[in-house]
Amino acid sequence: QNIWHIPSNWVKVVPDEQNFIAGYVVQVPGKGKVIPFAEDEIVHFKFPSPFSLFYGAGPLFAAAYGIDLNTEIKKWGINFFLNNATPSGVLYTDDSINAQGYQRLRDEWNRKYRGSENAGKIAILEGGLKYQQTGSSLKDAKFEDVSREIRDEILAIFGVPASKLGLVEDVNRANADANDYTYQKETIEPRLILIEEKLNEKVMPMYDSNLIAKFDSVV
Repeated sequence: QNIWHIPSNWVKVVPDEQNFIAGYVVQVPGKGKVIPFAEDEIVHFKFPSPFSLFYGAGPLFAAAYGIDLNTEIKKWGINFFLNNATPSGVLYTDDSINAQGYQRLRDEWNRKYRGSENAGKIAILEGGLKYQQTGSSLKDAKFEDVSREIRDEILAIFGVPASKLGLVEDVNRANADANDYTYQKETIEPRLILIEEKLNEKVMPMYDSNLIAKFDSVV
C-alpha cells in the first residue's frame, strides 16, 4: 500500500444522500483532467465544523476577520509613514491658484514633509495658505491597542498562549509552565486525537483490524 499526500485545495467531496460521501475528485490546478477516487481511497483529515460538514474548517476560518484586520492595520501604518507621517489635511486659500502654482506647491510640500524622515517638521506656509487637519494620527487611531487586541484574539483562536511566542507581559516562570501544560493538553493533544481516530478508522484496518495507532502523550 502507498500513502500519498494530496493538497486539500485539489480535492472536492462528492456528496451522497445515503452514504453522506460517495467519493472524491482530484484536479491539479491548471490541469483539465479530473481524477475520481472511491470514498475508501481518501483519508480526509479535518477539523469538524457546523459551517461545512463535508470539508470542516480550520482555526484560520474563525480567525479570518482578525487576520484580515491585522493585515490592513499594518498596511495602513506603513502607508501612513510612507505617505504622510503627519496628520492628513488640506491646504486652502481664499485666493485662486493656477495649475503651475498648484503643481509647484504640491511638489514642494511633498519634498519637505512627506515620508517618515520628515515627521515632526514645522510647515511654513506662504501666500495666504492655511492648513486644516482632516485625518487622524497613529496615536488617535490607538494603533498599538488595536493591534494587541487582534493579536490576542488570533492567539486565542489557535489555542496558543502568548508566552509561546516570547510575549512575556505579566508572565513569570510558574504561569509560563502552566500555559505550556494547558497548550499541550487543550490544543496539541486534541489535534493528535483527531489524527489517531482517523488513522484507526481508515488506515489501520487495511493492515490488521487488531492494530491501532496512538501517539505518545505530549502532556
